[in-house]
Amino acid sequence: MTLHSALSSGDFPGPLTSFLLLSALLFGAAIPLAIAWARVIPPDEPDETPRPRGFAIVMLALVSLNYVAKLPLPVLEAVERGLLKPFPVAWVPWVILAGRGILIVMLAASAIYAVLRPGALSQPLLWASVLVAVVWLVSPFLLQAMLAALMI
Repeated sequence: MTLHSALSSGDFPGPLTSFLLLSALLFGAAIPLAIAWARVIPPDEPDETPRPRGFAIVMLALVSLNYVAKLPLPVLEAVERGLLKPFPVAWVPWVILAGRGILIVMLAASAIYAVLRPGALSQPLLWASVLVAVVWLVSPFLLQAMLAALMI
């Protein structure tokens, strides 16, 4: 059995394995985000530690928004429906696609920024960008594996 046939068959990963993988991936992506936000907070004692640049904080906020946008929560679906009310019904799929595309482009831009502009946030920002991108790529398959077991 090849990897492609195992992944597409629905037998792998099982619901418990997919839940554990998704949980580990979400926690793993949250760790560099927490470290980066902790570096943004000013220290109690002013010393010569380099402070993060303003644009790096904006990139960190966008990566955090990406992370929250990909959490499997019903609340996010209600928020998405509420934000899409002003648009005509025919535009909704295109607006969702454009919004997700912008979020993914911002992930790539923040990773490139972290590589090209070393600073206090470069390492956590790079790791957070990469891990959130992995969450975007893998979570639909893991959620499908979990929900497939419920549909039987």
